[in-house]
Amino acid sequence: MTPITLHTVPSTVYDRLAQDVIVSRLQPNGRFTDTYVADLVDGDQFYVPEKELPMATDTEILDFLIKNQPVLGWTISEFKHTDESCIHAFDRETLSTLSERTFNPGDTPALLGSFRELFSELIHNEEL
Repeated sequence: MTPITLHTVPSTVYDRLAQDVIVSRLQPNGRFTDTYVADLVDGDQFYVPEKELPMATDTEILDFLIKNQPVLGWTISEFKHTDESCIHAFDRETLSTLSERTFNPGDTPALLGSFRELFSELIHNEEL
């Protein structure tokens, strides 16, 4: 089971969501209820289903890469035996995998999309 990521109003995730997106708001009793972003108030904690998380902008991705350059590494690799390519982000100190995305070799739009997805995920996870 994958742990969920809670965000609090206000946050950069909250600021980038459209007002008509439905999120799961944490209630005082510890249960979640579906709520429109427009109905959230300061201090509310909410979970955004992964498909609803907004992509980070190119500027946010570049800022993140530059800020985390000493501790974050990434590679783009092609695997001849499986006919796929992979973007791999890792911790420079431990060499442990942080996240990865696969895409078809030579498909530049897929490479760019995978790159944005991977680093958007890392940016959202860092905001906790």
